[in-house]
Amino acid sequence: MNWMVITQRRSLDWVWDHYPKKAEKIQLDEMASSMEGEYWERLARMANRHGYALSGGGGADAHETVEIRELWIPPSNRIPKGITVVGTRRQILEVSDHKFASQGINVRFPVQRFNYCPMPGRFWGISLVEQLLSPQRDYNRARSQLIQQRDTLSTPQWLIPRGAEMQSLRNEYGDVWTYKGGTFGKPELQSPPALSQAHVATINDAKLDMQTIAAQSEASQGQVPSGVRSGVALRSLQERDMAVLTVPTGGMEDSWVDIAESILKIIQVKQTDQKAIKLWGAVRQADINFFKGADINGNTSVTVRKGSMLPKSRA
Repeated sequence: MNWMVITQRRSLDWVWDHYPKKAEKIQLDEMASSMEGEYWERLARMANRHGYALSGGGGADAHETVEIRELWIPPSNRIPKGITVVGTRRQILEVSDHKFASQGINVRFPVQRFNYCPMPGRFWGISLVEQLLSPQRDYNRARSQLIQQRDTLSTPQWLIPRGAEMQSLRNEYGDVWTYKGGTFGKPELQSPPALSQAHVATINDAKLDMQTIAAQSEASQGQVPSGVRSGVALRSLQERDMAVLTVPTGGMEDSWVDIAESILKIIQVKQTDQKAIKLWGAVRQADINFFKGADINGNTSVTVRKGSMLPKSRA
């Protein structure tokens, strides 16, 4: 991507801490509405962890949030130093060279995309949910038609000659129907047609399609398939269903490589003070090491072993 805009909610205190000269110019329409503020306040209470809620704190002032937008343009032949622009809806808070490139950090953007499965020709990836939409619609439509047909045919249908004057009398033996005889024919109760087997087949086929696409066989649903007696065989069937995770976990492993390398590149430049870090050995033996960014010395390459994020099993 040639550029990226990152939008997030920041507390008003955060704006005052980082841009005090601009914070006093924040207007009312730049702040979150009461509904948005309530949403972010609830989100902050649910997350309650740094990095998952509002930056700059929440609490009673969580409803006083401002929508901050950051434009990141990496260095190029047209813009050699790149650009980082921070602003609200109405005013620019900061314009500078690319914040990473200007410090010699080879990181294009401060975020990394995770795709379930890449989709050529479009920005967003594709996932199982998108593939499940079509059979889910068929299933819902067939169920609705089946219920409508059941409700319609559940009411008795009578074929009555005109003028038969049919009446119902209820006694201890049940319902007694009377009608005017003579030249009039006998009223007849019509048997409703049988439910269409196509609807039933459509429902079963749609469920089977959804189970196949989502890799949710009988084994994954805790049911023992017919003919399977061995626990190892049952576990192998479950592993076959979990193999559908190979594509997304492969993409996640690649994304974590990019994230880890970016973190090391940033630490190498930013962490100038020496810090004590705790290390754990193979036998859980603790050790303390003093570390600073320059100790990385350009060793920012990270490898994530392929398949290491897949579910593990003894089978």
